[in-house]
Amino acid sequence: MKLAIRAGLMSRSEAISGNGYDAEDVDREIAADNARADSLGLIFDSDARHDQAPVPAPSDTKNLKPVDEPSADQANTDDTATDNQDPQP
Repeated sequence: MKLAIRAGLMSRSEAISGNGYDAEDVDREIAADNARADSLGLIFDSDARHDQAPVPAPSDTKNLKPVDEPSADQANTDDTATDNQDPQP
């Protein structure tokens, strides 16, 4: 069922109602549980709101480089590179 929901083949509401529960009641319970946990400073490994690394704020991204772009230090690691100089005899 989890895979069907994640693949978009089934909604959460359909899965919840298929188990005999009301989706709106379940969502209210989840919201209340999350609010209570947050107010008490509790973080559970089952809480998907806390399972990813934080995304930097837009103002923090101006100095970030794309992952596939090597830095200047990494760009030329070949010892045979000539740096546009004529080869020595």
